[in-house]
Amino acid sequence: MRLAIVTSEEYAQLMPADQALAQAFKALGIDAEPAVWSNTAVPWQSFQAALIRSPWDYYRRPAEFAAWLDRVETMRLPLVNPVRTVRWNMHKGYLRELGELGAPLPGTLMVGGDAAAPSLSTLFTQHGWSALVMKPAVSGGAFETYKVERDDAAAFEERYRALHQHGDVIIQEYCHQIESSGELSFVYVDGLFTHACRKVPKDADFRVQERFGGRNLRHTPTPLELEAAERVLETTTTLGYEYAYARVDMVQHANRLVLMELEVIEPWLFLDTVPEALPRVAELLARRLRGSANSKV
Repeated sequence: MRLAIVTSEEYAQLMPADQALAQAFKALGIDAEPAVWSNTAVPWQSFQAALIRSPWDYYRRPAEFAAWLDRVETMRLPLVNPVRTVRWNMHKGYLRELGELGAPLPGTLMVGGDAAAPSLSTLFTQHGWSALVMKPAVSGGAFETYKVERDDAAAFEERYRALHQHGDVIIQEYCHQIESSGELSFVYVDGLFTHACRKVPKDADFRVQERFGGRNLRHTPTPLELEAAERVLETTTTLGYEYAYARVDMVQHANRLVLMELEVIEPWLFLDTVPEALPRVAELLARRLRGSANSKV
């Protein structure tokens, strides 16, 4: 099988962990090579399947990325995860859909991109929160993500309105425990749990990404933690969205684990933090990739 590992211009040769994944695929008889999604010279039809790994500029170019998904669909190139699932996961309105079916969320609002949107001060008054987080509904990696304390609402109003100029804004109740306990990430491949990570922000921050000083630590989940993550995945399946891999990000809040993100587009899989998970992840993905390629019409 010839496999395209979908990436972006900045990571045209893949991150080291994905290079290791490509080598693991080679040992399984899969010829994997990087392919930049925005490069019009890529011969996509020469591949039997495509695996999305690091198109980490898609949320800055959502219309272009959506057009690329359309082309992939037209070519009937098997994409992992499937095009329909990727489209759904691009806009954080998916959180509201999951919440409506019982997935545990912190207080979550989707505010439309228009001048009539309520002010931050109004939102604080309506919901009684002490702090909130706001970000674009199409975003990733803490892009344009801001924590706002109740007393600072007026100071952030202009920034809030600027976000609205580009589309919907997601507003969530701030989960203070992320500062002390971090965020838990549960990785599932082909329906099976493979490994977990705890992402810890640096002191006096809430962003867990490494580029903001966060750290990734190994984590052995409890049965209750896995049960919470799997409820999210069951809800996703109930909505009719298929996936070969998923990362469920949760934090402790109000005495329960709540969902922060369900990553089924291009989740970082922490294969550098838990390298022993690499062979199993590769084997499970290879199984799904072969199934997808064989089902191509």
